[in-house]
Amino acid sequence: MYSQRSLSELYRRLYRETDYGEKDPRARYFVDLVRMYIQKGSRILDVGCGRGILMRELLKEGYQVEGVEITGPLPEHENLVVHYLPVQSLNGLEPYDAVIASDTLEHIPPKELIPAIEKIVQLSGNYIFVSVPDKAAHNPLLDHPIRNIHLIVKKLDWWLDLFSGKVKILRTFRAARSNFIVGQK
Repeated sequence: MYSQRSLSELYRRLYRETDYGEKDPRARYFVDLVRMYIQKGSRILDVGCGRGILMRELLKEGYQVEGVEITGPLPEHENLVVHYLPVQSLNGLEPYDAVIASDTLEHIPPKELIPAIEKIVQLSGNYIFVSVPDKAAHNPLLDHPIRNIHLIVKKLDWWLDLFSGKVKILRTFRAARSNFIVGQK
């Protein structure tokens, strides 16, 4: 399967050479959801923060936001607090008021998915906000060996089963080609 290093290199190239993740309508959905459930000033962790688009939107709304990204530093991360390692490796952090994983979980190698979800739930003091697509996405880098950048492509019920017993599911809906899950500990 794929190593963290090979995935990190893939996403670093995608961010450098393409507009991958640049125009993401899901950011607006997450900002609206966060405003519905969490008061301004709350601490939020954005897992798989990519270029930091959602982080910046939440900062503008008055939230305290940190990110997690495996690519290592990107120019777009300037003035943002980003932890550069896989989410399941985060240790020693106080729980956040909410953890967001916006179209992130499907990029995690299957054998690392359960530890990642457990860490997301552990790091959330109250809410989790997740979006996952149920369709494959092909790598726009034609010369790269990883062809499908969604390593896990499953329907919403499959994802809900993974969170079962860990959080209370408050809401699910489909928008912007993704399934959204709002959960509470």
